[in-house]
Parts: sequence; structure tokens; C-alpha cells
Amino acid sequence: CSLNPGVERLTFSVEWEMTPEGEILSEWFGRGVIRSCAKLDYGTAQQVIEALDAGRTGAEELVAAAAVLNGPVKVGPPSSSSSS
Repeated sequence: CSLNPGVERLTFSVEWEMTPEGEILSEWFGRGVIRSCAKLDYGTAQQVIEALDAGRTGAEELVAAAAVLNGPVKVGPPSSSSSS
């Protein structure tokens, strides 16, 4: 996977505002830059999503995965600047 922690990657994004029935109310297509703070495997990402859905932060799931030596999570250094 090319989403390594702390590395900027160019993106092409689509944002849709939708009704609960799936009707598209508005759309936006554009280019951007992302900088991941961690590299996750699919299983860990799903655990974080489920934790967020349950009202938790997902931090416990990330800490547990990062504690596994040579495991699925690679965490980068803290970002020195913020960009959006």
C-alpha cells in the first residue's frame, strides 16, 4: 500500500451529499493532498470504524495493533504542520 505514515500523496476525490435513500443532492470532484498518520491493514481499519460507530475513539484498537512487533500498524512521526 502506498499510504505510508507522514508521506504526502496526491489524490483525486469525489464528495457526494446524499439522502438516506441514496439520492445525490450535490457533488464535488477535485484534487487534493493527503498525509496519513498511520498505515493500517484492512482489519485494523475496520475495527476503528466499528469503534467509532459504537461511540468510542478507536484509540484502543490502534494502540493494541501498534503494540504488535512487525504488525499491521505503522505510525509516523507527529505532523509539524497542519494543512487541509
